[in-house]
Amino acid sequence: MQPKEVQENAAKNSKEEAPDNNKQELTMLQTISKAINIIIEKVKLEKKVKTLLEDIVKFISDAEEKEKKRAENIARQSEVITLHKAIKQSLTKLHEALTKQIDGVLGTIGATLETTEKVLSGVQELKEENKEIANKVGKVNDTADKIADTTQSYSDALTKSPAVSSRSNLDPKVLGDMEHNACQILIDVYDDEDNNILSKA
Repeated sequence: MQPKEVQENAAKNSKEEAPDNNKQELTMLQTISKAINIIIEKVKLEKKVKTLLEDIVKFISDAEEKEKKRAENIARQSEVITLHKAIKQSLTKLHEALTKQIDGVLGTIGATLETTEKVLSGVQELKEENKEIANKVGKVNDTADKIADTTQSYSDALTKSPAVSSRSNLDPKVLGDMEHNACQILIDVYDDEDNNILSKA
């Protein structure tokens, strides 16, 4: 078989087999590699030429593998960049939301502290007023005790009967007047208009 026929045959086989083996179109390197493999299989070559062709196929295969890995790395890098942007955007939004919440909490704490200071001030004033009231109540209690003591003494003085020895020394006329006064009943008479009638007589 002549080399020209081999090339035509390889091209024909590559066109026929490409749709079966790969749904995507073959690259130039893949086409060359496939043609060399057909030549190696169908043409009787010298050992040196065959080794050289096999090295070329291996080189093409390695180059394709490197290109494939490079494409995958580029795709991964693109995905990583996209993911990085999404994460950065989410973190930015989260930071803004947290900042707003923290500002709100700080504002609430400030208002609470201000209210607490006012409450403490009011409590202090109430304590002072309570002390004043307690002092006044103490004074009122002392005064009430004194009044009670005085009233009791006055009551005791009124209910106490005069000593017999002192009555015997009095003038009989004075004693008669005292007994007469003790038996007297004073009556006030009022009319329908609550006027004291006796005071007008």
